[in-house]
Amino acid sequence: MTSLLTLLFVFYSACFFLFPLVSVYQERRLWKSPLPRLSLWGCIKVYWFNTFWFALTQFGSLILLPFFLLGANVEQPATVWVERATAYLVTYFFVGPVLIRGEENLPARNDDNANKVSCVFIANHNSQIDLCVVYFIRRRFKWIMKQSIVYLPGVGLLMRMARHVFINRTKGNNKESVKKMYAEAAKALVSGKSIFIFPQGTRAMVGRLPFKDGAFNI
Repeated sequence: MTSLLTLLFVFYSACFFLFPLVSVYQERRLWKSPLPRLSLWGCIKVYWFNTFWFALTQFGSLILLPFFLLGANVEQPATVWVERATAYLVTYFFVGPVLIRGEENLPARNDDNANKVSCVFIANHNSQIDLCVVYFIRRRFKWIMKQSIVYLPGVGLLMRMARHVFINRTKGNNKESVKKMYAEAAKALVSGKSIFIFPQGTRAMVGRLPFKDGAFNI
């Protein structure tokens, strides 16, 4: 039993360094003509961007885990403290400063959910960077994300704790999953929590993919 737990621990730890390689491959594929190819230095930054993203979310989720297992609602600290702090750190270190224009047009900040004004945030999805820079609007929201995110080390556990909305895009299960997604999104909006969604469904650096209708149906 001990050897099995050790093996699982080693495998899980290795994922923190192996999964970022997959992220580098995915990101590099997006940089195609007429854009220049992603440079070696760019690939290195993408690798460490993801490694630190996984590690910091794992650290934060482990702090919250005892409270979560005891039945406490850790949604607010998971989203406002851990997710946002992680996004700020990896963006500052591996991307650069972020400029927000038109912030006066956004609803008031709702970190403590005291403000019941909610909305649906939508954005183009060009790069992994999008996942972090959106936190600079400093508004609390629930993601609508693909189910497979839960398998990412660190990130997956934190997303579960934060009670984000997941959708299963596997054929055959999609219809029921979409129905559940709409119900959970509506419940969040009524309770004063905003929703954030990338309506294109996937990333694209060249050209603009059409928006799917999910965000507008919500």
